Amino acid sequence: MTSLPRLLLCILTVTACGPVVSHGGPARDHVSFVDNLRARGFAVETIGQTKVVPLDVPATGLAVSGGAIRGRAAMLSFGYDDTDLGRDGQRAAEEDANEISGDLGKVRNLTDGVPLPSGPTHFYRRERVIVMYVGADPEVLRVLVDLFGPQFAGAR
Repeated sequence: MTSLPRLLLCILTVTACGPVVSHGGPARDHVSFVDNLRARGFAVETIGQTKVVPLDVPATGLAVSGGAIRGRAAMLSFGYDDTDLGRDGQRAAEEDANEISGDLGKVRNLTDGVPLPSGPTHFYRRERVIVMYVGADPEVLRVLVDLFGPQFAGAR
């Protein structure tokens, strides 16, 4: 084997077995949100899809565990992709966030696609993603504030 193919084989072997590495940057959409959680050492499992009124996009259910999180934290991630929506996703996310913060009583889960625990509800947003967390685990709340800043609606 010549040195170039051997070098490429070594690079592929080393990079394929490495740890999960973040693509970098802040959580600004669904993919970067999950990426940031994994980069912090959390296990993230997709647990289904659901529709929540009044939000314009379906939610992806996530089970997050590891680190100082007690058990598995269930949350919903709403990704506002420009292409999927056919319009500016950031503006759509902002409009939905404004509607939720104006009247939290409007928020209803329409399907049983993602089982959520009972407990206080917290909403966070940055650019093209809204995250809904139901629970009170201090570590989950700390991580969400680190990623998104203060919640925009929900229990205090």
